[in-house]
This record gives sequence, C-alpha cells and structure tokens, in this order.
Amino acid sequence: QKIMLALRLGSRLRVGNGVRSYSGSAGGISQFYDTVTKPGDRPVAGRAWRASELRLKSFSDLHKLWFVLVKEKNMLLTERLAARTTVPRGSVLFKNPLRLRKVKLSMARIQVVLSERQRVHAEAVAQIRALYLKHHRAIKLQRSSSSSSSTPSSTSTSS
Repeated sequence: QKIMLALRLGSRLRVGNGVRSYSGSAGGISQFYDTVTKPGDRPVAGRAWRASELRLKSFSDLHKLWFVLVKEKNMLLTERLAARTTVPRGSVLFKNPLRLRKVKLSMARIQVVLSERQRVHAEAVAQIRALYLKHHRAIKLQRSSSSSSSTPSSTSTSS
C-alpha cells in the first residue's frame, strides 16, 4: 500500500540506496508527449507483455509496470488527440496506433493475472478456514466426550 501511495505522478519512492522518480525525467506537460522519438521517425515498439511472463512478476513489479503503462497510455492518447485536432487536419500524424493497442493489451493481461491471484488466494483462505473449523470441531468433540465421561464419576464421588 505504501508503494501505491508513493507512485502517484511526481512522487518519489526510496528503493535501496537510491530514490526513483516516477514523474519521468521531463516534468510537466512534456511527459504527455513522446520526446524520445525524432520527428518523422516511427517509434519502434516491442510486443505486448504475455500473461505467462506477468505471472512470474511480483506484485510490486506488476504495480510498477502498471503505472509505466498508464503513463505510456496517457502519452499515446494525448498524441492521438493532438493528431486529430490539429489544423490543417492530418498535418500531425499519430505515429504508432498499434503501440496503444499493445499497451492496452498488456494492461488487460495484468488485470487477468491479478484476478487469478485473487481467486487462488480466496480459495486458499476458504480451505484454511474449513480445516480450522474441522480441527476446532474435533477438539470440541474430544473435550465434550472426555468431560461427559468424567462427569458421572465426579458426581458419584461428591454424593
């Protein structure tokens, strides 16, 4: 939960000896535009994350990746809006529409992996609860059977 709070835009998270800034190297509005790709070039985008790869990641890593993808998605949506609203229309092209699709797909897969983990956790908790109740009932039965057998002898000696 501390990481969730620390990962807001512009906040810093202490990791080991260093401090990581999640606001990006360029602050302000420039973080919503692709400042790495040169004008006229098409950015090279890798593939979307596979669910099998995401299953190997820790919760913390998935959380960090989620926020990286959110920032990437925001940047791509800003660029798409700029491409749609510039005058004359079409003078600025949306560089790579497939990149946005890959980001959304990766985000959807993270949600799938987290829902799988949540389901497995709920099942494990239910099994542990059932075992606990079974064990608790067995102990209660033992105590009641031992107390019922000792009760007549204690009443006969006290009479």
